Amino acid sequence: MIPPARRAAALRSACRSLRFESLETRQVLSGSGLTAQYFHNENLTGLAFERVEQPNFVWGTTPPAPGVDPTAFSARWFGRVEATSTDTYTFHTVSDDGVRVWVDGQLLIDDWNVQGSRLESGAIALQAGQQYDIQVEYFNVAGNSTFRLQWSSPSQTRQNIPASQLYASPSGLLGAYADSSGNVIERVDQTIDFDWGTGTPIVGIPADGFGVTWTGFVRPDFSDAYQFRITSDERVRLWIGNELLIDNWTPHPVAVDLGAKQLEAGKWYEIRIEYGDVTGQAEIELAWQSDRQTNGAFEAVAADHLSAAKPAQLTATNPLGPGQDPFVIQWEGQYLHVRSAGNGVWIDRAEHLEDIHPSDPASVSKKVWTAPAGTNYSGQIWAPELHHINGKWYIYVTASDGVNNSTHRMHVLERDAADPFGAFVYKGQLAATTDRFAIDGTVLQWADKLYFIWSGWPGTVDGQQNLYIAEMSNAWTISGERAVLSVPTYNWERFGLPINEGPQVLIHEGKLHIIYSGSGYWRDEYALGRITYNGVGPIMSASSWVKSPTPVFKQAGDIVGTGHASFVKSPDGTEDWIVYHAHHDPNNWQDDRDILIQQFTFNADGTPNFGTPIPKTTPVVVPSGYVDPERPFVAGDFDASGITNAADLAVFKGSFGQTITPGISADADGNGIVDGADFLYWQRNYGAQATATVAVASTASTVPASSAASTPAAIIAETPTFTPPNPAPHTARLSGDELIDSAFAANAYGPALSLQTLESKNSTPQANVEESIRQRGDSAVHASHSIEPNPTDDKRRRHAHHAPASPEQNAEAPDAPPEPADSLHFPDLWSASES
Repeated sequence: MIPPARRAAALRSACRSLRFESLETRQVLSGSGLTAQYFHNENLTGLAFERVEQPNFVWGTTPPAPGVDPTAFSARWFGRVEATSTDTYTFHTVSDDGVRVWVDGQLLIDDWNVQGSRLESGAIALQAGQQYDIQVEYFNVAGNSTFRLQWSSPSQTRQNIPASQLYASPSGLLGAYADSSGNVIERVDQTIDFDWGTGTPIVGIPADGFGVTWTGFVRPDFSDAYQFRITSDERVRLWIGNELLIDNWTPHPVAVDLGAKQLEAGKWYEIRIEYGDVTGQAEIELAWQSDRQTNGAFEAVAADHLSAAKPAQLTATNPLGPGQDPFVIQWEGQYLHVRSAGNGVWIDRAEHLEDIHPSDPASVSKKVWTAPAGTNYSGQIWAPELHHINGKWYIYVTASDGVNNSTHRMHVLERDAADPFGAFVYKGQLAATTDRFAIDGTVLQWADKLYFIWSGWPGTVDGQQNLYIAEMSNAWTISGERAVLSVPTYNWERFGLPINEGPQVLIHEGKLHIIYSGSGYWRDEYALGRITYNGVGPIMSASSWVKSPTPVFKQAGDIVGTGHASFVKSPDGTEDWIVYHAHHDPNNWQDDRDILIQQFTFNADGTPNFGTPIPKTTPVVVPSGYVDPERPFVAGDFDASGITNAADLAVFKGSFGQTITPGISADADGNGIVDGADFLYWQRNYGAQATATVAVASTASTVPASSAASTPAAIIAETPTFTPPNPAPHTARLSGDELIDSAFAANAYGPALSLQTLESKNSTPQANVEESIRQRGDSAVHASHSIEPNPTDDKRRRHAHHAPASPEQNAEAPDAPPEPADSLHFPDLWSASES
């Protein structure tokens, strides 16, 4: 017999010799379908049902999921697809109405329109045995609904994609780790909680000067106001549902940033985190909190609430349409494009930059000024610009008498109103002491002064154009003489004629640049140049400006004659975009130009880096920050329409007895079953509607890391208020017995219950209902009416659809003691209540 002491020593020695190696992630040998989420609304809001399936349906007028109206709904499928051979695959959809398909992050099909059943296709090269992210979005608004997802390749005839080739996305987020040279390494991170210190974040990426972008989906368990917290060193941004919640891109030591958003139970929201390290320490942690999800405390976002995927981004294609001298600004969440056409000035308005052209149906156009006949500004109207100065709107426009080019001068239009989208009046001509040919004027507001910058002749005849600057005494008056800013001296500025024109102000992090066009606009060599203010000398002296000896944006491929640009931000302010014109046909100049857009960045020295023109055939990812639509949150509003009404009863009927994701659609009490208690919740909130929109700030505050634990929420989501209806005698009500019996039976017998009693109408006073309950004194009946969530169950239930129940959860609970009859309380049927 081995003595106990020796046995213990041997055991310790054996344990010390053990080494555990991490196992590779097991790959499922065969798929079973994609994660599908069905929504009551056509804009992917109002989650109704979730399941795993192969997308292959001809629903016609049959509900696509329990409680869903087949004539008005949307759906999203996501996961991974595995190719069976190395080929170029063509993905096909048969759909009625709109559809989008992304594979490996590439938008292959984009037809988000209302129309009859049709076949759409898009191709991509895939490797055999490799899994690729796939996301599909679909909506139907009227009539029959159909959707089929298919593929074909040189070795595969067109077929519905088999369920065996469709897989669930892995838990966690997809991290793309990049160095300063553009090398990228991808991996799936289960959670975002890293303290790299001064080490490397991943093999192959250096310890300093790296960045990470995490993408995928995040899923809340409750409809609630959520706060997201990121602890980071040194740069970070967070988007949920394409809404920028945290934006702290200035290099910083360890800091805590907060952002808030109202989320819908069970819905998978797209999430994107951008992180940047400059030097030294590097760390990042993502956490969240809500009253019901985490009992108000911050917790790390666990892997089972995350799903890794490449971002599904929308794209646009250049050109936007014909036009010249584009000038675009942003105003109150919209883009405004001011342009000349015929004898007047127009403004186009659109929510999206890629829609700003007047030919786009999403753009609204208005003529805001018509040039009068018989004046020195009646014709040849060019290059208008729109500026907001001292509370008024001004348009600066080039015009002449319509006959002589030499009569071109700068003129000012004014609008004294908050909204620029309306009529302007002529204010006057802008002229320096030396009054010469002047075009393409713009305004610079710098150091509390106004300056006017334009292109003009040095003399009285055509042959050369310089850039000039003059101080302004107000928005419509130049005071004093003009001064030369730039003369076309470099060879690239002298093709056709020596010309500098189209000046535009570009300010970045306090650094002032003037971007201008050089050479004749009719030449392929027409390009953009740059002069940069040195920050110390007189701003009206050319010696205070440093000129780039080479173009900063010039012709490439089928894009020639690149010039006369303006600059705007993306909707969320995180990206910079250039809007410019180029020749319509690079091989046949007919004095016609097109308008194009693309994103640009800035170099380390603060100068703009416009890159090269993107070919017309290449899709351009649209600007960041087009926030996904959100449903209104109203008590008892099962169909997410914004009001609790009879349509919600139809949802209840269609899903009655169904087991669904807790807290979505008609599951008002969040127990995962549509039952009688949910009907009561609808009945007592009948007529409720949102009277306020959920308001959440788009960016969050930063607090010191040391005080993060005790810092209260910096951003609070306002809860919508609900207006209860007036319980007039004609209002639909159930009798006391029907109300009690139907709700109790629904809980006790589930779908076997006839729904006829649930549709009965009466106006029995509430007191009679309460008295009926008291007379019964049945705690089980009372329990069937209790629709308020049990706070002690929240934490357990939020993981119910992710993990099997524990033995303790499966064990039968002891019977609860009966509740005294006189303590039973029936809630006010017409009280406003939150879900």
